[in-house]
Amino acid sequence: MARGFNNDKVIVSMVDRPDPVIVEVGSHLGTDTCRFLKLFPEVRLFCFEPDPRNVKAFRKYMFDPRLVLYPVAVSDRDASDVRFYQAHNPENWRKPSKKVPWIPVKEFRKRKLSRSSASSLKTGHSALDGCLKTKVDTIRLDTWFHGQNIDRVDVLWVDVQGSERDVLVGASDVLKITRFIWIEYGELGYVGSMTRKQTIRLLSSRFNPVLGKSSSGAKGNLLFRSIDE
Repeated sequence: MARGFNNDKVIVSMVDRPDPVIVEVGSHLGTDTCRFLKLFPEVRLFCFEPDPRNVKAFRKYMFDPRLVLYPVAVSDRDASDVRFYQAHNPENWRKPSKKVPWIPVKEFRKRKLSRSSASSLKTGHSALDGCLKTKVDTIRLDTWFHGQNIDRVDVLWVDVQGSERDVLVGASDVLKITRFIWIEYGELGYVGSMTRKQTIRLLSSRFNPVLGKSSSGAKGNLLFRSIDE
């Protein structure tokens, strides 16, 4: 997570409201979902996670009336039965993640959740060597947005392993009402992923990077603030 979102006080100060609308694209097993629920008592949290393994665990442990989970991948097109690559580590898949202590070791092993955070619509990364494969539905954020009764997105959180460009391209209307974006960059092992400069350039018409709160290396996370904020 970028430095800007490492400190809970910084997050609360930036968002500056008890009832933010947060769109979490790539919720995985709910690590950051949990955090947002704790920080904002009146949050409206919309979560997207396509990996069936993660979805089952998320639904079991992340039940909260303030959130809605969509078991689909966010992309630049609305489609069905799209190939999805499920990363796992066959040599170390029995080791549970310290980030999700609420999932029992036995269940973590049974669901083969090790390295599931590296799963993607994109190919190319070494984490996908010998991976499992499945089919998922994809949706544009704009398609989702036009069915919602919201007039702002306080935080758009994007962690999609190389699909960042597709998420943003399919969210032109959502970006118009978004205050802050947190997004990964530099996952260049995935086909179609973006560098830091490419990410900044793609968002430059509506957002400025918060440089003091973002990563500066070849790989990391960027925090953006709307030019209207």
